[in-house]
Amino acid sequence: SDMPVLMDANRASPSAGAGDKPANLGDVEMKMGQQNSSPMQYSSRSPVMNVPSPSDNAELPARQEASPKEAHKNSHGKMPRGHRNSDAHVRRVDLAAIVTPQDVDEPKDPYARIARFLYKDYYVPPNAIKTEIVAGLIVGLAVVPEAIAFALVVGIPPQWGVDTTLITSLVVGIFGGRPGLCNGASGAVAVVIVDIVQDPNAGVAYMGYTVILAGLFCCVFGVLRLANYMTLISSSVMVGFVNALAIIIGCAQVKAFKADNIIQTGAARSNSTGVPNRRLLSSFDVFVDGEAWVDSEVACWMLTEVAIVMLTMGLLPLIKHEKLKWIHNIPSSLIGILLATAFEHGIVRTIGNTQTTTIGDIGKMEGGLPKLLWDRGYDLPPLNLDTFQKILPCASTLAAVALIEQMMTLQLVDAMTRTVGQANREGVGLGLGNVVAGLFGGMGGNAMIGQSVICIKTGGFRRLSNIVTGLTVLCITAGLFKVVNLMPSAAFVGMMWMICYYTFEWNSFRLLFHACHNEKNRERFGRHHKIERSDLLVIVVVTVVTLFTNLAMAVAAGIGINLISYAIKSGETVRLSAKTLLLPTSADKLADPDRPGKDCASDAVVEGTVVYEVEGPLFFGSIKQFMDLFDYDGDPADVELHCFQMSIMDYSATEALVKLADEYKEKGKRLHLKFLKVENHRLLSKARGMLEGISSWESTVHVNEEDEDLEEMRDSLFPEVLRHRHSGQ
Repeated sequence: SDMPVLMDANRASPSAGAGDKPANLGDVEMKMGQQNSSPMQYSSRSPVMNVPSPSDNAELPARQEASPKEAHKNSHGKMPRGHRNSDAHVRRVDLAAIVTPQDVDEPKDPYARIARFLYKDYYVPPNAIKTEIVAGLIVGLAVVPEAIAFALVVGIPPQWGVDTTLITSLVVGIFGGRPGLCNGASGAVAVVIVDIVQDPNAGVAYMGYTVILAGLFCCVFGVLRLANYMTLISSSVMVGFVNALAIIIGCAQVKAFKADNIIQTGAARSNSTGVPNRRLLSSFDVFVDGEAWVDSEVACWMLTEVAIVMLTMGLLPLIKHEKLKWIHNIPSSLIGILLATAFEHGIVRTIGNTQTTTIGDIGKMEGGLPKLLWDRGYDLPPLNLDTFQKILPCASTLAAVALIEQMMTLQLVDAMTRTVGQANREGVGLGLGNVVAGLFGGMGGNAMIGQSVICIKTGGFRRLSNIVTGLTVLCITAGLFKVVNLMPSAAFVGMMWMICYYTFEWNSFRLLFHACHNEKNRERFGRHHKIERSDLLVIVVVTVVTLFTNLAMAVAAGIGINLISYAIKSGETVRLSAKTLLLPTSADKLADPDRPGKDCASDAVVEGTVVYEVEGPLFFGSIKQFMDLFDYDGDPADVELHCFQMSIMDYSATEALVKLADEYKEKGKRLHLKFLKVENHRLLSKARGMLEGISSWESTVHVNEEDEDLEEMRDSLFPEVLRHRHSGQ
C-alpha cells in the first residue's frame, strides 16, 4: 500500500479526456511523492500494475486539466527542447524496472520459498476441483483411442502407446511449465520413431534408448533456456509442418487394409530387399509394397466403419439443441468408435457372417501397469558407441519435432488462457516425461494440440486436470482393456483420417492460388489473400522435404529459406535519409552543386563537413548498398556518419566501416562516426584495434524516439555540433 501509483501503459487513464492519448508502450507515468491509499491491483493479463479508479483514490490528478507541459507546447503541438521532461512531479520509468506480483514480499527463507512455489503452482481452489476433475476425465477418454492409433502407426502393440500416454501425461503434467497442456503419444512423434522401429539394422529394441536420449536432449534445451529461439520458426514453416504431418499420418492408415496387419515385436524387422523402410517418399510405400490387400467384402465393411466414425466426429459438434448440449462433453471420437464397435459385433459378424480386424487381432492389450524396458520381452542392445550412433539421428529428430509441437501448443494455450507459460520449464518437463517413458519401453510423446484445446475449453487450467487424465488412462488400461481389444481397427482409421482433415491447413491452397495471380487479376476477382511468395515457397518446401526426409530436416530447410529471405529484404532497407553540406565559412561561398566536394576554381579538397544520415541494419546483406551511398571523390575534407537510426549487426558491418574510412583516408579525408547507439558503441569498442583509420567515433546520449522528434533534434544539433566545430576535433 506504500507503493506509488502507476498508470497502465497499455491504455489511457480511466479519467482521461476524449482527446488524450494513451501512455506510450514501454513507459508509465509515476506520481512522485504521492502514495496510494488502496491496495495495489494486478492485472491477470499483464505484469503492469493497474491504477485504481478515481472513485478509489480521489487524489489522482485530473488529466482533463492542462498540465505544465501542455502549457508550454508550441504551435505545432510539440514541446520545446528546454521544457521536455522538465516537470518535477513526472518522470519516466521503464516497464522492466517495475516490480511484478511475483517479486512482492518474496520470502528469503528457502523453505518458505519452496512452500510458496508449491502453493502457487499446485494449489487448486475448492470451487475449481470439480471442473478440473471433469476436464481430466473427458480428456482421458479422448486420448486413449489416439494413443492406440498412433501405436499402430509405429507398428508396436497398442498397450505401449497407451503406457506412453499414461506416463507423459502424469510426468509432464506435474513437472512441466504449462498447466492444462495435455501430453501423450502423438502423430509427430509416431512418424519419427517409426524410422528406428522399422530399421532392419535396429528395430523395436532400440526404441526405448532412442526415446531416453531424445528426452535428455529436451532437458538440455530447457536447462540452457533455448525456448526463445523457437521464435525463428515462422508461421509458414508451421503450416508446412502440419500439412506434411497430416499427409504422413493419413497414408500410414492405409496399412490397416492389408491382409497381413499383425504387429511383430521382434528385435529387428527387415523387408525383402534388406534396406531400411524409410526412404524417399516412404510414406507411400504402402501402395506399392506388393503386400496383399483384404478381400473386397471385408474392405467394404471396414470402409463403412470408417464412415461411421468420420460422420460422427463431423456431425456431432453441429448439434445445437439445448437438451442435447450435454453430449458435447463426451469426445466425439469415442462415441464414433463405440458405434463402430457395436456395428462390428452387431451387424458385420451376425448379418454379414464375416469379421474385420480388431485391436485384439493386431496387438492384444493385456492391461496392468506399464512394464520396464528390460521386461518387454526382447533383448536390449548393449550400451556402446555403435548403439549410440544408431539412435542419435532418430533421437535428435524426435527431440526437435517434439519440442516444436510442444512450444506451438504452449503458445496456443497461452493465447486461450491469456497467461504466460514457462517455456523452458516445459522443455525440461517434456524431457523428463520422455526419459521415464523410454525407461518403460514407450514410444515417446509430446503435447497433443486437439486434446489440450478440449482440456482448456472444459475448464482444465491447472495441473489437477493433467493428473486426472493420467489416472483415467490408467483405469482404462487396467480395467477396460478387454473392451478395447474388441474395437475394430477401421474405427481408428476413421478417427485418424478426421484428425488429418482437421490438422491440414486447407487455407494454404487458397494462398497458393492467390499468389499465382498478378495484382490486376487479384483486384478484379476480389482475391485478397496473397502472401509473400517466399513464404509460400517455405510452405511447399517444408511439406515436400518432409515427405522425402523427415520433419526435422524440413523445418530446418524452412527456417533457412526464411532467414535468407529476411536477410535479402533487410539489406534493401539501408538507405540515406539525409545528406547535409556544412562549410566553415558563411553561406555566401557555395561549392559547385555538381561537384560539392571541390572548389569552383580548382580541384583542391574543400574544407568543410558533409553529414550522412543512414538508417537501417548494417550487416553482410546490406554492405554493398551501404558503400554505394558515399561520394568518395566529391565529399569535403571531413565526413561525418550520423548513426541515429543505423544498427551495426556483425563483423561484416565493422569491416565495411573500416573499408569506408580507408577509402576516404586515401583521398586525404577524415571519417567521423557520430551518435552511435549504445550497443553499437559497445560493439565497436571491443574491436577498436581495427578502427585506426576512423578519425573519431562517439556514442550519443540515449534519446527516446517516442518522446523526441528526430527532425527537431537534428535542427537543434547541427548548428551546435557541426557549424561551430573546433578545428581538429
